Amino acid sequence: TLPIQPVFDQFAEFFITLSGVGLSGQNSQSFQNGVPVAVLLDSGSSLTYLPSELVDDIYDALNVRYSRRQQVGIVDCGLADEATTLDFMFTSINISVPMSELVIPPTEVTDESSSNGTTDTSRTGESLCLFGIAPSDGTTSVLGDTWLRSAYVVYDLGNNEISLAQTNFNATTSRVVAIGTGDNSVPGASSVPSPIQASVTRTGGARIGGPTASISTDSTGRESKGSMITLPPHVLALVGLITLAVSLFS
Repeated sequence: TLPIQPVFDQFAEFFITLSGVGLSGQNSQSFQNGVPVAVLLDSGSSLTYLPSELVDDIYDALNVRYSRRQQVGIVDCGLADEATTLDFMFTSINISVPMSELVIPPTEVTDESSSNGTTDTSRTGESLCLFGIAPSDGTTSVLGDTWLRSAYVVYDLGNNEISLAQTNFNATTSRVVAIGTGDNSVPGASSVPSPIQASVTRTGGARIGGPTASISTDSTGRESKGSMITLPPHVLALVGLITLAVSLFS
């Protein structure tokens, strides 16, 4: 359980402090740039937005290409099959997000110059997907749906606290417990001792919906105008239901 960060001395939004980010897997590493930082938990945002210097490190580690014109990251769809996780640390709480939750397959990736509408690939033969993290570019850092699906989140408005736990995507049983009131209202939750806290210096609210992108590559592998990539409907419309279902059966 973590304290909600006040916004100008008021508890107006769901900010908590992200203290660290790292990769776990074959090429484990930690990223120090841009943290600690106050992040907004926001189911109205399809993507996750983090400080630009932190996103640059993540992109370099995962070979993500960024289209500044479209404001989206582009990555080889095969990354979704790797066992690597992106780990988010909140003092002593760790939430691991698998690559399958961050690599977003497009619903329509077609070559507009082709009459047969084939799936767009780079000149190296890789299929192209969106990446679920983008730079905040000096605005509010947001943990959106691409992060929230991997966390069980309880918002305790009475105590101005947020409790976090790892989502169990492969649960076979259900154990639903009631959330109480007063102190220690969340069953099984314990407060993080001496939590790291970053001040909230800006707010921005939800980033509604998600981006679209015109992506293709020339013979050198550079990005150019061409094919249309859109976020899939389950990211834009059904993510709230998915998050709720995963939470109830974790």
